Amino acid sequence: DLLDMSLGTLPDVPAQYLDLALHHLFTALAPDDRARAAGRFPAEAAAALGLRARAFAGNAWCRAVREDRLARAQYIAALANTHQYVRWTPRLLARAIAAADDEALRDHFFRHLRGEQKHERLIESDLRYLGADVAFITGAMAPAPETLAFMALQESLIGFHQDPVRFLAAPFVAEGLVAHIEPDFLGRLGGNIRRWGYAEPARATRFLAAHARADGGEDGHFARTAAALARLVRDDATQQRLLSAVHLAADAFTRSYDAYAERFDLSFCT
Repeated sequence: DLLDMSLGTLPDVPAQYLDLALHHLFTALAPDDRARAAGRFPAEAAAALGLRARAFAGNAWCRAVREDRLARAQYIAALANTHQYVRWTPRLLARAIAAADDEALRDHFFRHLRGEQKHERLIESDLRYLGADVAFITGAMAPAPETLAFMALQESLIGFHQDPVRFLAAPFVAEGLVAHIEPDFLGRLGGNIRRWGYAEPARATRFLAAHARADGGEDGHFARTAAALARLVRDDATQQRLLSAVHLAADAFTRSYDAYAERFDLSFCT
């Protein structure tokens, strides 16, 4: 079966040419076999995301939450940097709507746009409760380099390449990592916030709680994004380009949370 062919069956083919071999294999298939191969693309993307979700769950910031040693500055750094790209999300989604020739994909982005409007206000509310300098964060702050990498990827895919399908890699990663986080994570985060002397942790987690509800579940943002990709990614070249963007987005997202913890690690002072 050509679909099950591995490089182990091909003599003298270096492993680094796997992408080349898979591309020529896919293009050599009969139409029915191509459709059958494309049917496996969603599972491949889900497996890639699952691998990256496990890596994200082990980042320095998430570990600090679970071990009840997250510092207030580390949480504020995460919220403040998240604000840097969340406030641009509606504009990026509007660009995606304009670039999408596929009507169902336009509807997907439009529905997502309605759900993302003014979410930066939730972050600002969380930050005010914690006593952060919201005016600086909203008006003068520069995102951390790792955060900027995640922002630049999104902006490049839709602003320069004008590729609404590959642009889905960014929400697929961001929403997927949230959807894969353990159910009690917000409760653990609340315990950290209470330890800092704040009696109402829910007033500092409105943004994360809202996204945990919206992104997870069978009809959440992540499930709808995965369904859109399964319908639209039907050839090997598109799949490989998508996976490259998924891995790059996941790298940037995970590195950013490591940075939020490591740059504000005050444990050496205690």
